[in-house]
Amino acid sequence: MSLAGRFRPLASRLLGTLSGGKTTYTRVTQGVYDPASGSAPVTTTEKTVGVYFTRANGQTWGEQAITETSREALISAAELGFRPEAGDTVTENGQTLTVKRLQIVSGGTADVLYRVLVQAG
Repeated sequence: MSLAGRFRPLASRLLGTLSGGKTTYTRVTQGVYDPASGSAPVTTTEKTVGVYFTRANGQTWGEQAITETSREALISAAELGFRPEAGDTVTENGQTLTVKRLQIVSGGTADVLYRVLVQAG
């Protein structure tokens, strides 16, 4: 078993314990424009995952402005099942936060953990 194969389940268990509950992760994907219908289909993917949130104040996130509504979210790659993208949303206790930046923690060839900068508003 690869290093990533060993760490992926561990990250899921750890975040499940630390998160204190489940959070809804949402991705909205715009399909290809269909001239016949005059629209492009939209697909919404929602996953319920354990997310550990911390304040992002004082953190380094490249050129991204850190505001008082910024939070860092740690998400298990194995539990989410796809790589986060800017514009995705995370909803916790009725508050929707938008993904702004992503840092990937990998174990060789596979993603283990996603460190995501999210902001309200």
